Amino acid sequence: MDAAARRQALSRTQLFQALQPADLDTILARAVVKRVLRGEVIRRRGDPGSGMVIIVSGRVRISLVSEDGREVTLTVLGPGDILGEMTLIDGGECSADATAQEDCVLLTLERGQFLRLLRSNSDLCLHLMVVLCQRLHRSNAGLEDMALLDL
Repeated sequence: MDAAARRQALSRTQLFQALQPADLDTILARAVVKRVLRGEVIRRRGDPGSGMVIIVSGRVRISLVSEDGREVTLTVLGPGDILGEMTLIDGGECSADATAQEDCVLLTLERGQFLRLLRSNSDLCLHLMVVLCQRLHRSNAGLEDMALLDL
């Protein structure tokens, strides 16, 4: 995957779309291209949060497995989506499993590198907070809908 394709993939993500080309290049200089095959586990719930994954191509299923072995799909992510952004910030464990639903090309960015970038780029830091707040609002709305269901 050439540099132009990586930059285009990065600029399509909600988190990085507002960045200047020079900032994108800084991130890309630190990002690693990873190819995964359909069915391959990218992350497991409880894994240490080592960094962020940007989906360039393919689909990734985010799921949880219950104590009795039932798997529940939380969402399916595709090109331009990211995963691992919470653990990227707090260094916590992965909260769900991530499995390739089809062959994927991913860009990975390690936690330490991203934190250095946040420290030097206040616009990116603020934008990240906005993106995370939007996700939290969507999650809260989903929980509210579930809580108010008539059973």
